[in-house]
Amino acid sequence: MSRLDWNTYVNKTLGCWMGKNAGGTLGGPMEGRREILTLDWYPVVQEGGIPNDDLEVQLVWLHALETRGLHLSAEDFAAEWLDHYLPNWDEYGFGKTNVRKGLLPPLSGAFNNKFSTSMGCPIRSEIWACIAPGLPVEAARLARLDAMVDHTDESIYAEMLFAVIESAAYVEEDRDKLMELGLASIPDDCRTARAVRIMVDTWNATKDWKASRQAVLDLVGDYANFTDAPQNIAFTLLGWYSAPDDFGKAICDAVNCGYDTDCTGATLGSIIGIAWGGDRLPKRWLDPLGNGIAIIEARTRLFGQQPKTLQELTERTGAVAIAALAQHGHVFGPGREIELSLPTPAELRQQMQAAGLWSTARNVIERQFHHGIARVEYPAGPVLAPGAKGVARVALTNTTERRMEGPVAAASITPGLGDVTIAPASIDLEPGQTATLEVAATLATDAAPRCHADLVVAVQAEGIAPWSFPISFVRPMFWRMASRDAAAFAALTETEPAVKGEMVAVEGNRIPLPGSGTLLGTTRVFNPSAHERPVRICSPSVHPVKIWLNGERVVDNPGADRIRPSYHSNGPAHYGAGVLKPGWNTMSAAWLRSEKDGESHFFLTDPGGKGWGDLAFQA
Repeated sequence: MSRLDWNTYVNKTLGCWMGKNAGGTLGGPMEGRREILTLDWYPVVQEGGIPNDDLEVQLVWLHALETRGLHLSAEDFAAEWLDHYLPNWDEYGFGKTNVRKGLLPPLSGAFNNKFSTSMGCPIRSEIWACIAPGLPVEAARLARLDAMVDHTDESIYAEMLFAVIESAAYVEEDRDKLMELGLASIPDDCRTARAVRIMVDTWNATKDWKASRQAVLDLVGDYANFTDAPQNIAFTLLGWYSAPDDFGKAICDAVNCGYDTDCTGATLGSIIGIAWGGDRLPKRWLDPLGNGIAIIEARTRLFGQQPKTLQELTERTGAVAIAALAQHGHVFGPGREIELSLPTPAELRQQMQAAGLWSTARNVIERQFHHGIARVEYPAGPVLAPGAKGVARVALTNTTERRMEGPVAAASITPGLGDVTIAPASIDLEPGQTATLEVAATLATDAAPRCHADLVVAVQAEGIAPWSFPISFVRPMFWRMASRDAAAFAALTETEPAVKGEMVAVEGNRIPLPGSGTLLGTTRVFNPSAHERPVRICSPSVHPVKIWLNGERVVDNPGADRIRPSYHSNGPAHYGAGVLKPGWNTMSAAWLRSEKDGESHFFLTDPGGKGWGDLAFQA
């Protein structure tokens, strides 16, 4: 049993945010560099540090906790994400687009998301540790809910690992004990655990920082995606091993591994900051940044309500922690102390599994209501083409202390989505019991062009207020495609090609290229707005691409050796600009399959890089 007093809590929480700011400022300018670096000081020094999403997103989560309350659901996270954080980088953008289409977490993090195992969520673990100090399972539970908005699998494990280490660090400073708990919180066979273990084993055998870094890359390295989580989690913790007693050298060693350097430096800074407390962090690294928080307010949309200083952030985090701890039976606050007992690694492993924190299915949506939980599973995925039948299985769990009995019903709220059935048509659940319902609907072949087709399920059980929730299916992109020889691509100039070929349903953004030659494609894009929309035509591609919108060529992309199939991070040649008219628009494209090994992608966003949730594609 350990004791945590209020002053120690405040000191460690302030240390968390100080360390986060220092490490992010150190690594920010080097982000994406894949070579070994040689930093021993900040590349850029400014008051408040460098603005960084690692901290900004946690200000958004603090806003959610302060305004929505402690019992955040995955749906709350998704809504907060759309309303209060504007960047659409990589997984952020794809997760938000999925939510706009009605695909809520965890499906929002999995569907059509090439960056679902990246670093966007492990970097935002600290807030959950700070409001659940010494309660690692609760910190992991919150981290999982956060992560699955825009991530899957490895990234979820990574955020839980960090949250557990950080939560435990409020009552335990020993690095090796904290590492044992962290590794016990995730499956042994996941890539993240394997990356961390090979780092630790190599360090212990060689005490060689470069050899340890290389061992990680040899096992799980992803050169194409510098933000892939497993390699960066190991790099973060490597700095803790190479310099366990030197804060500055530790964050430098983490950052000098390269790759997602703002994330690695920031997270290690926060881990050490919690373990040591703010008063033990070296002033040499803290004083140049001051007490301020540097953010870009235009992208956080918190309307000036965010904390302005690290001290204010600490105080407001502490206010939430008092309420959160009270729900676990701990009365905490100024002048008080609480007793906390960390589980052993074996106990923690069992608790994580018993809580279901290792199970996050990809084709599932989780929804909470006042009286229970609805878990919507898409057995064949969420894509529904005209003429096809969509099926969803709904597991309803009664979380009340009374019986839940009564009818359930389902109905379409989208024209053309019909033949809706639900079976069984009633439920009778004792407390804790679960009923599985199968909901099915057919989308008519001549259904109006809608990006997604929606139905609603209503629960009308005795003893609870009637409750309903939507289930959404998304349409694929339909193209008419034809293959030609390689010479056909060079012959295309300003005039868009006439395409007569077979209908192809593309379920994501990746274009199904032939083995060689030219692929021609044409589709029609339906803009449901009554207004013209400026549009950004995105064609991240290793292979050459030409694209026409309403007869005008808007993209002439020569291809690239390496791409990031995201909304923002490729060269200018991968993007074009145009205008979508209200109603139907024509889109034609030609892809030349080169000898390079790589992919071609296609999607549309607004000029700022936000993916739309209402455009329909029909050949």
